[in-house]
Amino acid sequence: LGRPKEATQHLEAAVGIHPGYHEASLALTRAYFELGRFAEAEAAAERVLTADPPAPPELTAVAEAALRHVTETREAKAGDTEQ
Repeated sequence: LGRPKEATQHLEAAVGIHPGYHEASLALTRAYFELGRFAEAEAAAERVLTADPPAPPELTAVAEAALRHVTETREAKAGDTEQ
């Protein structure tokens, strides 16, 4: 992406207009992750996983992997601050 802050604005608008645009939700997951906005990254990935109608299996698999990565990173960073 290169400019995640700017990307979030456009991606949020795209998802707002078309909630079923799963690729935009996944790109938003990445942009939020790059900004350290982990809760929002998790929520964007969850949108793909809970979509109705369901997202295609290949996008669901990407969302599951992204959610795992974001959650593990968030937890690791939280552990770092506790020490």
